[in-house]
Amino acid sequence: MRIGLASTTAAIAVLFAQPALAAEQPLFGPPPGWIEPAPAIAVKDLAKSTNFLPLFDEQVLIDGDTTVTYVDSAIYISSAEILNQRGTLSLPWRPAHGDLTIHRVEILRGDERIDTLKGDPGFTVLRREAGLERMIVDGSLTAVKHIEGLRVGDVLRFSISLSERDTMLGGRAQSAVLLVPKPIRIGFGRARLVWPQGQTVNLKAMVPGIDIAPKPIAGGRNELVIALPIATLPEMPKAMPARFQPVPVLVASTFASWSEVAGIMAPLYKADSAIPEGSDLAKAVDGIAKRSDDPVRRLADALQLVQEDVRYQLMALGTGNYAPQAPVETWQKRFGDCKAKTLLLLAVLHRLGIAAEPVLANTRQGDLVSTMLPSALAFDHVFVRAEIAGESFWLDGTAQGARFADIRDVPRFGHVLPLRDRDAALVALPVRANARPGASVDLALDHSAGPHLPVPFRLKVRYAGAWVAEVRVKDDADAEEALVTYAEKMANSWTDSTTITKPTAVFDPADATWTVSVEGVSYPDWQYRDSQYQLALNPTIRIDFEPDRSRSAWRQIPALIERPWTAHSRVELRLPDGGNGVLVEGAEAASLTNSAVTWDRTITRSGVTLVEEIVSRETGQEVAPGEISMVKKAIADAMAKQARVKLPSSYPHRWDDAQHRRSSPSLTRVKAVFDKRIAEKPLDAVRLDDRAWLSERLFDWTAAKADWSRAIVLDPTADRYVERAQLLTSLGDHAGALKDAQTAYE
Repeated sequence: MRIGLASTTAAIAVLFAQPALAAEQPLFGPPPGWIEPAPAIAVKDLAKSTNFLPLFDEQVLIDGDTTVTYVDSAIYISSAEILNQRGTLSLPWRPAHGDLTIHRVEILRGDERIDTLKGDPGFTVLRREAGLERMIVDGSLTAVKHIEGLRVGDVLRFSISLSERDTMLGGRAQSAVLLVPKPIRIGFGRARLVWPQGQTVNLKAMVPGIDIAPKPIAGGRNELVIALPIATLPEMPKAMPARFQPVPVLVASTFASWSEVAGIMAPLYKADSAIPEGSDLAKAVDGIAKRSDDPVRRLADALQLVQEDVRYQLMALGTGNYAPQAPVETWQKRFGDCKAKTLLLLAVLHRLGIAAEPVLANTRQGDLVSTMLPSALAFDHVFVRAEIAGESFWLDGTAQGARFADIRDVPRFGHVLPLRDRDAALVALPVRANARPGASVDLALDHSAGPHLPVPFRLKVRYAGAWVAEVRVKDDADAEEALVTYAEKMANSWTDSTTITKPTAVFDPADATWTVSVEGVSYPDWQYRDSQYQLALNPTIRIDFEPDRSRSAWRQIPALIERPWTAHSRVELRLPDGGNGVLVEGAEAASLTNSAVTWDRTITRSGVTLVEEIVSRETGQEVAPGEISMVKKAIADAMAKQARVKLPSSYPHRWDDAQHRRSSPSLTRVKAVFDKRIAEKPLDAVRLDDRAWLSERLFDWTAAKADWSRAIVLDPTADRYVERAQLLTSLGDHAGALKDAQTAYE
């Protein structure tokens, strides 16, 4: 689906992309007779104005099942930057759904009014799909006009109308009117809604403090007028449910109930006999039935078929904004949007004898749906609810990576609307943690060379299910470099280091996992305290829950762990000196259990090896206002617990220890990492810097000098000259050190 009220941006998109009648060229004519003209603009008063709209007048007429949106706007060209931005007027519309009528494009300069439409209007129509990179094809056209003669100090004024009559809504109408808030300043601003007195139009402002008081006007119509800008939107805290976020939109709808919305949409998803006998699709579905008698296994296989054998592509041409294409057509084309994939999945499940129904959802602000007026505008997505032995399964054909292990996972869409012929109502989706870890981390760190030198590591992260689609590097010409970039970020997340060698990655389609493996070097923060070296071990997987409810207006707002996930980590740490004399303190098990998260950490020691294991399952469940401080403290306390590795007080300092460690196996691995990185990119001066730093740690001045000298040849910087100057001082070459220091200064 295409429409929705997920954000202010979406509301603007609705305003400028409403469907109407049908013409592939913009129409030209006077403003419609039902509008109230805006007052004249005093151009002379604008000279000292910045970030200012002289005029923004938005008027909407609802008449039966037709909606007409009129916009009259003026932009003050206060600078060369604004001139570059606004010197070309671009007006998008979808001719399969409606007409764009241009009433006025003029330049106001002092008392002069320059009509740029006089004679040849000068619009060029471009056929381009602005959303193509997001797999959206909606038949959009864009009328483009370069405003000749526009200069700094002018006012550009234009007015247009867009009309809509969508036959798929069964005679209903709906609209979203943008309520521009402060601190935007507007000379004359108005949002106006007009409709016949005999027609019931339901209204709701999605922001507090708006007085909805329609009044009758001439011509047998009602009118609602709201002055713009409205008050500044209240500042809201982070980590809160979407229903508390004000959205500066006025929604108008002639739908009487959610059941009516569902009743209009439900007939579009009839899946009975949608798969012809003997067709390729029928054979594919019958293959699922032959593989297993378990209906849940069949359900998982059916979802995988729709997710992976049919690519996503939104087709919003003609009536495609709401109506899905037929399952056989989707299977033949091997692409479809959420509507097409949902109908295909319903048809597959029907053939398998599994009860299922379509469900409308808002993917970005589903929690907000329960506060909206009934309308199709409330949703931007449709998916499937299946039922087996009284258990509900929520299946999204547009997602990726679902397998049998994930079949009971629930999309986090808040409130949804099942599409039934009658008695449909909003349903709150269950909230629970995903079954499989989105990321499983296996990290081995070798500290056997002691606290003074870098630590070699091996890191393997396995991503599963839907997370694979988010993180997996595309298999294209840039895949190798992209994988290195990703692996550096991944290593930095889990080791605080980007010093890695070339990574490897393996995708397993059987269980939808992507495993990235890499070797590298980290730099643990050993501290010298109380006459001994100590290393603090913080939890590898941490819970981020810092909701701010300090203001009185926020104290009754629930809190959320934002973007919850399920994760598992295992970190194996090899202790220095074979563990001799090494103490480990604070290794007691720790756990959290509340509505938002369950989190368990264990630390075990076996001789020379220390193993930390964490399982974290974040549900996405709300934390009630009265429980926020308690949950916040419990999480903070758990995250603050540190295990500590303490070396004997007799452990030598670096200047005594480094020489002794030069031939240790751990340091050999470290050197191999630095050497391999340079072999992979011999002209990378930063990698030479890194190896020079290691040589200096080992008091190998000659090797350090060689690498810094090579780095200076490749990329001479002041920092590198300073580093080499200090090194030359240690070697007794004071003249060379002075020369490098002077070069650095210059």
